[in-house]
Amino acid sequence: MIDPRVVRLGIQVGDNIQFYENLSIYAKGTKFTSPNQGQCTITILNLNRTTREYLERVANPFNNSGQRTSVILEVGRKSYGTTVLYTGDIFRVYPTSKPDLGLELVCITGYFDKGRLVSRSGQELASLSSIASGVAIDNNLGLSFEIDDRNIANYSFTGSPSAQIVKLSELTGSDVYVDNSIIYVKPFAMPKTGATTRVINKNTGMIGVPKGTENGVKVTMLFDPVTQLGSRLELTSEINPVLDGEYVIYKLEFDITSRETPFYLHAEALRLQ
Repeated sequence: MIDPRVVRLGIQVGDNIQFYENLSIYAKGTKFTSPNQGQCTITILNLNRTTREYLERVANPFNNSGQRTSVILEVGRKSYGTTVLYTGDIFRVYPTSKPDLGLELVCITGYFDKGRLVSRSGQELASLSSIASGVAIDNNLGLSFEIDDRNIANYSFTGSPSAQIVKLSELTGSDVYVDNSIIYVKPFAMPKTGATTRVINKNTGMIGVPKGTENGVKVTMLFDPVTQLGSRLELTSEINPVLDGEYVIYKLEFDITSRETPFYLHAEALRLQ
């Protein structure tokens, strides 16, 4: 029995959000367990003219309204519903070529915050967890702090909220990254807390043959809600068994469509020792 896929796109302008479903939606992007900002390009077709012109206007880089324009991409299947795959700010909007009437949305995680300025000046001694909490607040994000805490002397920062995430990474020497409206601070090259292990083999959605890389492995699989950035991957390959073992995902690419063939995740992962 076929389990229909579900691709749902939310477009938020200021405090107003509109979800689009049952349309032709194609999304391709990349996320990292580092301060590198995740990116995604989303093409949505069959929008009416009023909606197209509105989005082109509000997401124009020369529009000085000060409103944040962002996307929430939810993906799943009818049997289990959707999970959030990507959130980010709309960087550019382009009309698609005829005969298709739609838009291409180029999105960057945290792009809106590059235009803001924040200033932080802590006490003589401040804990890493309290500094991380301030970084999360400045970026309007939640926080998952998973490393040992320690004190930092004379912490101060002035710049954009997104640049403060880079400084937090330098302070902690750990994996610091944003995924789906949460800043994760976790031990380097270790799985994040609470994430389910993705067991991947020829019977569980693996596509093709996994490839060894300088850092571990690269593997392609059908989309599933378990595979997450920073989660554990348990790999078994009959053709390339030397790669069998446990890994942590540090880069996750997605290639998702609502109606065409692609419904894939491409994971690059570090081998766990």
